[in-house]
Amino acid sequence: MSTVRRAGFSLLELLIALLAIALVAALAIPAWFSRHEVSLESAVQLLARDVRGTQNQAAWLDHPLAITFQPDGSGWRVVRFDPVVPAPLDQGEMVSERVLSADAVFEGVRIDKVELGPERALRFDRFGQSLDFGSVTLEYAGERRTLLIDKGSGRLRIAGSTSEWTDPGL
Repeated sequence: MSTVRRAGFSLLELLIALLAIALVAALAIPAWFSRHEVSLESAVQLLARDVRGTQNQAAWLDHPLAITFQPDGSGWRVVRFDPVVPAPLDQGEMVSERVLSADAVFEGVRIDKVELGPERALRFDRFGQSLDFGSVTLEYAGERRTLLIDKGSGRLRIAGSTSEWTDPGL
């Protein structure tokens, strides 16, 4: 008698393995992102990258840009502004917008406090120099992280960070 050896996996075995992997992922991914240190750290780092990107974009476009923060704490907008003709920054031409709740990873993260001046904005001149300084605090589940912005250089620091994030500079 000859015996036939089976090589590989059957389609049913592959489907069972894929189902098990999908089930573990469906349970593990929400649990991972519900940890405040993951969501909050990611959100403040995203804000820092957006601030740095706006600064670079102002210099690249040779046009002043500002980041304005929504009064309800939901996110921020990048707008063009004219330093010669004073007008409220929220009336400037929008370049981009970030709404934290639009991304499931940041659900529950909000802007708690903006200490940048009367317009709640961070402005960059056409050379990318920061015209404002101060801080923006994000909050999630009672935890807070604060992005500190230096005037002129626009150097960024994150107070309360649990990661080793460093400002790459211009």
